[in-house]
Amino acid sequence: MDKYFERIGLEWQYILWSRTYPYRYKAGRSTKFNARIRDIKATMSNEVGKDVHVCLFVKMPVLWAGANEKAIHGCILWRPAKNMPGSGYTEWSWSANVYCMILAWLACYAFGFHKGWSLLVLLLPLPLDFALLTFLLAIIQYFIVGLTFYGLWNLFF
Repeated sequence: MDKYFERIGLEWQYILWSRTYPYRYKAGRSTKFNARIRDIKATMSNEVGKDVHVCLFVKMPVLWAGANEKAIHGCILWRPAKNMPGSGYTEWSWSANVYCMILAWLACYAFGFHKGWSLLVLLLPLPLDFALLTFLLAIIQYFIVGLTFYGLWNLFF
């Protein structure tokens, strides 16, 4: 599936995270995702001098990955993580799951659970907020494309 999306020209919007660097994540884009993640792991490991764990948290095929990346980097929760090693070191940020915690609090309230459970979402060292933002931006793009095709179809047929 990856090769098909890459062949038709879609870029990957991705969020990476690392056990070696907890509470930090990397938001980026690439046309050749597998080669890019290998490059990031290799350059980080070489610069640190030991094996660095970097893995995929979420990736989405999108049409306007550059616009998505700018939106993520311009988000109010974007807090650059200084002194990160390797390729793409300026695209690492600290992770805080504020929006997902609010959604978890609302879910706890709706289903009658103790609202303190929502704090666990805030403490998770995973970039849940930015995964949610990546999904929302992709859905908006898919909706725009679908609406355009629907409008053109109705216009000509």
